[in-house]
Amino acid sequence: MGDSRRRWVILGLAAGILLAAYFGVWRRMAATQVPAVNPTAIPTPAEIPTPAAIPTPAEIPTPAAIPTPTPSAAVGPTSEDSKLVDRYVAALKRGNIVFNVPAAMRYRRAHTVAVVLSPTLSAEELKSLLPDRRYAETSETPIASQMEAELHGLGFAVEPRRPALQTISSTATEWLWEVTPTLPGQRRLYLSIYVHVELRQRTAPLVLRTLEKEIDVQVTWGDQISEFVARNWQWLWVTILAPVAVMIWGLWRRWRVRGRRKPAGFGRR
Repeated sequence: MGDSRRRWVILGLAAGILLAAYFGVWRRMAATQVPAVNPTAIPTPAEIPTPAAIPTPAEIPTPAAIPTPTPSAAVGPTSEDSKLVDRYVAALKRGNIVFNVPAAMRYRRAHTVAVVLSPTLSAEELKSLLPDRRYAETSETPIASQMEAELHGLGFAVEPRRPALQTISSTATEWLWEVTPTLPGQRRLYLSIYVHVELRQRTAPLVLRTLEKEIDVQVTWGDQISEFVARNWQWLWVTILAPVAVMIWGLWRRWRVRGRRKPAGFGRR
């Protein structure tokens, strides 16, 4: 009796498990089932736009119909501007100018270049104001109330010691530069003198005078050696200085050891 009841219990549990598995599979299939498509939702050919509804090329605006921007007139110097500049320069008072640009400079050595101008002093009086009169050159130039001087050249480090734009004094006005050649050989140094002219309510610089000076940058043997050492000090240290230092240290150590040793019989009579 106990065995038969146990069999029925096992059979009931197995049937319950099978039914649960069946219903679980059925619910999953029902959830993933694709809904039926309603045939009436599909648009008919009559509802599809015909090519006639698409605008023809004639209705599309052509590039000619698009307004093109007209370029504005270029603003540049006119003949009236040139005449105005000529009249302005002709009305300027003339004065003397002196400068001392040497014909030769030492490589990597600073040299002082000066420009002095005056509406009243003579050329000889201006020469006395130069820091170095050996290379003094004189000339005449128009002088305005404000003037600008610029010194430049390839292969030179130029440091101005005075403002580039200065108000001209009634006695003398000076510009100074520290010029250091950075490249050897024949180099050119340019000095430009400007005045500022007002045209169309704008102030523009006008070049009055440009001096081009050829400079011979000289390099001595001492300059060459110092330049070589400055560029190759690491290589020199590894190949020459370090071995020499080691050799000197070894000789000093050997001399010190020999000095400590006493010769045989030293102090005997």
